[in-house]
Amino acid sequence: MSVMIEARRLNGTDLGRTIGNFGVLKQVSHGTLQVEVEEDNGNLIPMNLKTVIIKTSTGEYALTPSTKITITGKRSPEAGQ
Repeated sequence: MSVMIEARRLNGTDLGRTIGNFGVLKQVSHGTLQVEVEEDNGNLIPMNLKTVIIKTSTGEYALTPSTKITITGKRSPEAGQ
């Protein structure tokens, strides 16, 4: 069984479950990235971007909270690793 959710809903209870094409979820954190965006005139504008950082069996990814992901209902055998 799988369900589509927004990344903002991921939490520790989802550890060990398969997250779309990202692999098995090993860690999740929610936070804000501080970035500077360059305007056409060369000025740098500071911005805060809300993010959901996930660490999976295939790597680490920064997602926007509204990113739609598919999560399986079964925990993976890799969950304990």
